[in-house]
Amino acid sequence: MRHPIACWKKSIPANLHPLMKTFFKIADESERTAYSIAEDAGVASQIMRLWYKNQKPRIDNLDACLNVLGYELVIRKIEPTSNEKGV
Repeated sequence: MRHPIACWKKSIPANLHPLMKTFFKIADESERTAYSIAEDAGVASQIMRLWYKNQKPRIDNLDACLNVLGYELVIRKIEPTSNEKGV
């Protein structure tokens, strides 16, 4: 069987944003092809290859691809650490 994200079986580039590193880890673990994720998300089939090469994703495209994989983008407030609370 062809690897789900064929040419990306190499390690994930170190210069990618942590969010994108997480996305590629999730995509790889899903055992789906990049093409099938993109097709189900309604985005261009080469988009993940561009992301892998460090092109910044549009939020709507990233969210759509995450949704296909059973995930969603979430914004949450940063909770102060115990040191910041004065404890």
